[in-house]
Amino acid sequence: YAVERYAIESEPSASVALSLAAQASGTLPQGIVVVANGRTVTKDNALLKSDDPPLAGSQREAHVISKLASASATHMLIQSDASPAMVRRINSNEFGILHIAAHTVLVMNHPQFSGIALAAGPADTDGVLWLRDISSMHAPRLVVLSGCKTQGNAYLAGESMQSLAQAFFFAGAHQVVGSLWSVEDDATATLMRQFYIRLLNRHMPAAEALRGAQ
Repeated sequence: YAVERYAIESEPSASVALSLAAQASGTLPQGIVVVANGRTVTKDNALLKSDDPPLAGSQREAHVISKLASASATHMLIQSDASPAMVRRINSNEFGILHIAAHTVLVMNHPQFSGIALAAGPADTDGVLWLRDISSMHAPRLVVLSGCKTQGNAYLAGESMQSLAQAFFFAGAHQVVGSLWSVEDDATATLMRQFYIRLLNRHMPAAEALRGAQ
């Protein structure tokens, strides 16, 4: 009922709210980076073991976004190309939206062991974009985290990084779309299609686009 009547947004902390209020608003740069890694986490490290199924819907999300957006403005990082090193290179001056469809690694009370499960590469053998590394990125103004529990649960008190979403705020994002619970793969792909139809084709604000999709 609330979703039908209101577009709901929240701030992770008072300092982030003040920082965002002081930043100039305006139209997003046209570029979109789509990161899609549908593989399961199967590394030997016990923290990275997961029984989560492959995210087949992540590929559909990637192709839907590329069709809705201008092809020249879409940069795709899929499967083996979706490494943490490649994501860390993203420049907010070139891209206005970062969309990541992948499993998350969340370890309660240990944010240093939390992150996003991507593809392993020479510089990142575990294939994880760790929470501690996100804050040093130059994140686009809008970050969409299409995965389970990407808003996470509180890890630390005060102004510490409490979730993946908050880490992206520290990295310069103005808005972060995330989830508070486990989400079903096919339903998420459908939701994201409706979200981007409203965001890219109808030019709705992100919060309103998400409310309409829901």
